[in-house]
Amino acid sequence: MDAVSTTNLESIACCLTQLDDKTPVREKNIAYYCLSEICRFSATDLKKVLPQDLPYLLNINDYFDWLEKATRVLLENQALPRYLKQQAALVLIGKGPSPMIEGELLLSNTLKIANGELVIGNSCEILPATVVSWQMTKSENVITSLTNWLVGIERKSQYDALMLVALNDPDLFNKLFTIQNQEIVQTVKLVSTTLGLNFAPMAPDLIRWPEKIQLASIIKSTANPFIHENALIKLAIAAIKEVEQNPNNKLTPQRIFIECNDWLNIQNPEKGTIKISVSDINSDADIDPRYQLPSWLNNKNDSAIKSEDYQKLKKTKPAGFKRTGFS
Repeated sequence: MDAVSTTNLESIACCLTQLDDKTPVREKNIAYYCLSEICRFSATDLKKVLPQDLPYLLNINDYFDWLEKATRVLLENQALPRYLKQQAALVLIGKGPSPMIEGELLLSNTLKIANGELVIGNSCEILPATVVSWQMTKSENVITSLTNWLVGIERKSQYDALMLVALNDPDLFNKLFTIQNQEIVQTVKLVSTTLGLNFAPMAPDLIRWPEKIQLASIIKSTANPFIHENALIKLAIAAIKEVEQNPNNKLTPQRIFIECNDWLNIQNPEKGTIKISVSDINSDADIDPRYQLPSWLNNKNDSAIKSEDYQKLKKTKPAGFKRTGFS
């Protein structure tokens, strides 16, 4: 990597990491997300690119050397969200942790858990490291370490910890159904029922829904199917289609009505097609701040942004209940 590109990287990293208490929450979250994606992409997809497909002047080894140093500095900030720490740990996995840097406790724990060791700590320290270990190794050692840690904490804390595991790595969560400790298995089943992860038919009242139903009513229902990302992606695609066809329509939960040819299978990527229509009744969209476009969104480019998002969504193949970051 030449000096110019290294300087550019340092400038970008500087902008994304110079955050303090006065930084608005929106900008801070955007910066955290960008840093997380840089780490994730570098630790996964970038390593799959063949050398001949890289830019001619790029020295990829120099890039990874720079990234490792920058990531170690980043982890010194204890206020980072857990999902960012997880992706940063992916960058450093396999590197020797430095005990002098407190922020690298996550990396140290990750390596110990991958070896099946019991690591003592609170959920903020243990769970992100456990998820990283599982993603990297898919080893029974991780299950063993997590089970031993869960045994040592009280029932309520077990429930909260398993809830976080389920939300952030369902694959790891599902493996816990097969462990020998029945007390923990019962808590796993309780969490699964609470989150609706056990792929049972939707709640009975869903069958009685009319052909068209108001989105606001669906959201308030205990059988709301849009808590699952497969159904939510379908809704997003349908909404963007509506905006493209009728750009002057203001879409709000009160004005949107949804039709589905198979409500019970709406979370199935292969079934449950939905369409939306918009009520002609005026709403409070013009005065309700919840429905106002944010000031940082350029109205002139709004349709182009939505069109681009729609093209991306069309290429999205809904899969199972999956999250990519530890939130």
